[in-house]
Amino acid sequence: MPEKADELITEWQTAFNDRLYFAIKRTNRTGEDAFIKAAIHSGAKHHIPIIAHNDVRFLEQDDFDAHEARVCIAGSYVLADQNRPQTYSDEQYLKTQAQMQQLFADIPQVIDNTLHLATRCNVTLTLGINVLPEFPVPEGETTESFFRLESQRGLENRLDKLFPVEARSDNWSDIRQRYDERLEYELKVILSMGFPGYFLIVMDFIRWAKANGVPVGPGRGSGAGSLVAYALNITDLDPIHYDLLFERFLNPERVSMPDFDIDFCIEGRDRVIDYVAQTYGREA
Repeated sequence: MPEKADELITEWQTAFNDRLYFAIKRTNRTGEDAFIKAAIHSGAKHHIPIIAHNDVRFLEQDDFDAHEARVCIAGSYVLADQNRPQTYSDEQYLKTQAQMQQLFADIPQVIDNTLHLATRCNVTLTLGINVLPEFPVPEGETTESFFRLESQRGLENRLDKLFPVEARSDNWSDIRQRYDERLEYELKVILSMGFPGYFLIVMDFIRWAKANGVPVGPGRGSGAGSLVAYALNITDLDPIHYDLLFERFLNPERVSMPDFDIDFCIEGRDRVIDYVAQTYGREA
C-alpha cells in the first residue's frame, strides 16, 4: 500500500505541480488520527503542504439532526435503525476561523497553509455577459449576417407554404408587410441583445433531431411567440396567425437569456444531447 500511495502521489505531483495539497480534518470520525499521521508523513516525504478543512455538510452544529434525517431519507433508512451507516458527525458544521485555529493548535502550519491556498484561489467573474459556444458559419459570413440570412430564407419558405402563390388574395401585400415588419423587429431585438448565436444553435440541433428520426414538439411556452423561431423551424406555430407576443419571450427592457421549451421524444432525447455535446463541447 505505501508503494502504491507513493506512486499515486508522484503521478499527482506531475499533473498538478505545486498545486497539490493534502487536506486533513478533525471531525471525531473513525480513522482520522491515522490518516492525519500518514498525511503528515507523506507530505514531509514528498514536500506537499498540508491544509486543514472540516468537510462541512451543514451550517450550524444544531443542523446535524436535520442532516441525518436527509441522509436517512436518501438511503432508505430510519433514524432509529442502529445498524444504519453513520458516516457523519455533528462536528461537520461551518466553524469560525478561531475554532479552526484552536482545533489545529498543535500543528498551526496547516492553518497557515490553508490561508496561503485561499490567497491563490482568485477568480474574476464578469457578470451580465452571456458566453455561448461559437456557431460555425459559412466563409464570408458573420454570426449576425448568417442569422439574418437564415431567418429571411426561413420566412420565405414558411410563407410559400402558408400562402401558396396561386391562392394569394388581393391583400397579399398587406399580409406580407405584416410578416416582414415583425421579422425585422425581432431581428433587431435579438441582434441588439447579442443572441443570434443562441438561435442558430437551437435551430441546428432541432434540424439534426428531425433529420435523424427524433420527434420534436411544435413548441410551447413564450418561445412560440417568436416569428424568427418559426422561420428557423425552431417552432411550428405561426405567432402572427395566433396573435402571440414576442415580448413575452424576449424583451430588451428585461434583459435575460432566451429559453426555448423544446420537447424531444424520450427515446431519442439522449442522442440529441450527445449531438449538442459533441458539436459544441461538453463544457459549453
